Amino acid sequence: MNVGILGYGVYVPKYRIRVSDIAAVWGKNPTEIENSLGLKEKSVAFQDEDAVTQAFEAARRALQYAGCNPYELEVCLVGSESHPYAVNPTSTIVGQFLGMSHNYIAADLEFACKAATAGLIAAAGLIAAGKVTKGLVIGSDTAQSKPH
Repeated sequence: MNVGILGYGVYVPKYRIRVSDIAAVWGKNPTEIENSLGLKEKSVAFQDEDAVTQAFEAARRALQYAGCNPYELEVCLVGSESHPYAVNPTSTIVGQFLGMSHNYIAADLEFACKAATAGLIAAAGLIAAGKVTKGLVIGSDTAQSKPH
């Protein structure tokens, strides 16, 4: 069975902080830090944004791009290092916000920067095995600590 990607969505917080400002706080050379990271600024989530709200926005855009009804989805996997709740899975919160059915596979994955990649592999495997026909995989993270 062929497995593919129907659509994708992206959400990046609108607020920014200059890498040079971060470097100054830590007493580091801003040019060295900018060169090592390959960027001059970083996005910063607003106080009412977290991995769930960002995941929802990206998912909503992906479904719109794909022309897919959320009720048709049979799996929702969220890869993140910053799930805001220890007990309530991000995947079920996003599924509920999107209007998915009440009968779908949901799981939160954690594995540093490759959790969403693991989710893609798992969803592709479920589809290839004929267990589901459509799924949603999301990668979403926010900083977990306050600046010093």
